[in-house]
Amino acid sequence: MCINFLCPDYSNLRTRVKDNEVLIEQLKATNSNLLVSNTELQKELNILKLPNQNEVYWNTKYPNSLVRYSCRWNNILDMLDVRWFFGNSIDDFEQIVKKDGTDDERMLFIQKWVRDNIVYDSDTNTYKVGEYWADSMETLRRRRGDCEDGAILMANLAMTANIPYWRVRITAGDVEGGGHAYVTYLSDSQLTKPFTEQSWKVCDWCYYPDVLPFDERPNYKDEPKYYTDKIWFSFNKKYAFSIQGTTATKKYIVKPLSL
Repeated sequence: MCINFLCPDYSNLRTRVKDNEVLIEQLKATNSNLLVSNTELQKELNILKLPNQNEVYWNTKYPNSLVRYSCRWNNILDMLDVRWFFGNSIDDFEQIVKKDGTDDERMLFIQKWVRDNIVYDSDTNTYKVGEYWADSMETLRRRRGDCEDGAILMANLAMTANIPYWRVRITAGDVEGGGHAYVTYLSDSQLTKPFTEQSWKVCDWCYYPDVLPFDERPNYKDEPKYYTDKIWFSFNKKYAFSIQGTTATKKYIVKPLSL
C-alpha cells in the first residue's frame, strides 16, 4: 500500500507524455506550414518591390531633365524646379476625391470637379503679375486660377486619390492659340497594351475640357489642338522630361538631370 501523494499515477503521466508528443508534432507541422507561407509571402513582397514595367518604360522613354521655371516672380533668377508643385496636400483634398472605383473613374471625377469649381482667371487679375504658378492649396482656397493652376490642383488631387504618380503628368507648351499647361493621363485600358501601342489622354479643365470617358477620347497624339512640335516640358511627381536638351529661355531652363 502506498500513500497517494508519494505514488505517482504512472498511467496518467504516460498519457500526458503521449499527448505532449502529439502536440509537439502538430506544432512542428504548423511551424513548417508557416515557414512555407512566409516564403511565399516574401516572394510576393519581392515582386511588389520590383518596379512596375509600365512605370519604368514611361519614366525612361524621354530624357529625364532638371526643369526650372520662372513661375513665381517672372524673374530669371527666381526659378523653381517644376516638381515642387507636386506633393502639396491638405485635409480638404480628402473631402473632394473619391477613393472607390477605378483609376479612370477617380481621375474623371477630379477633372469634372476642377472644371466645375475653379473659375478661370488670369494671373494679372488674380496675383497682379504676368506669370504666377499657384500651388494646389492656393488655387483651392481662392477657387480661381489660370491653366496651370487648375492642372496643378488636378494632379495633386490625383495623388490624394491614390492614382499612380507616373500616370499623371503636367505638360507645358504651345497649343492651338498659344502657351498652355494641362494634365495628360495614362488610362487603365492602355496598361494592357504593348508599350509602343500605349497612348496618353488629354485631361484638361479649361481649354477644351473633354469629359468623355477616357476610352472614348482621342489619343493625345491625335489631338491637333494640343499635340504640337512645341511641347516645352512635362513632369510628374518624381521626374521632369524634355527632348530639347539643354535650353534656356526667358521663362524656363532645361538641362540634363546629371548637371
